[in-house]
Amino acid sequence: MLHAYLIIIAIEQSIAKIAIIVQMNRTTIKLIHELKFFSIAAIVFVAFHMTLNRSVELWYLPWNLFLAWVPLLIAVYLVTTPLHRYLARGLLIAWLAFLPNTFYVLTDIIHINDQIRFNQTYDVLTFMITAVASFLIGLASLYLIDEKYLSKLGHDARRAIFVAIALACGVAIYIGRELRWNSWDLVAHPYQILSDLARIVTSPETLAQLALTVLGYTILILLTYKIFRRLKS
Repeated sequence: MLHAYLIIIAIEQSIAKIAIIVQMNRTTIKLIHELKFFSIAAIVFVAFHMTLNRSVELWYLPWNLFLAWVPLLIAVYLVTTPLHRYLARGLLIAWLAFLPNTFYVLTDIIHINDQIRFNQTYDVLTFMITAVASFLIGLASLYLIDEKYLSKLGHDARRAIFVAIALACGVAIYIGRELRWNSWDLVAHPYQILSDLARIVTSPETLAQLALTVLGYTILILLTYKIFRRLKS
């Protein structure tokens, strides 16, 4: 469970840094602590699932949870560290590239019937606790970037950027689930991704599937973030 160890170490280091930075209030620090414990609980569920089923089939759940922490750790670094504007812009691009991973984990539920396991109800719990933890991490990451950068913008500009971010996440989730590309493939294989997207938009059937995924995730992200921010304030 190397992924789990890396998650915990990275979180602990980030929280230690946050604790000495004035810019972040106690509520935000507490939230990140709670997300850490939520993530640990998810890892425990996965570990117990592996023990019950004598299988490492769900190895991808802690890996996806690890990837979900990447944009939050980037957001924490952006919020707590004075940076040159070009470096900050580069990190914002990296943050946006990894942000869809936090919401993508919801789609892992499609594996629920891949094979017969010890108990299907526990399967659902294992998938959902990981997905909910990842989703909340994504909302927390979005909140930090919102507070640091977007809250300074006008209402219309801020809303437009939020819609653009949600749309980008929807497209990325479709690319990840249906085309099996990863975040780093944006750098490693950009032309192949563009070629696949061009093929998708020229077919009415696949274009409809893309539109449905993007629209659904855009609505889900915007509504849940609105609720998250209201509860946070």
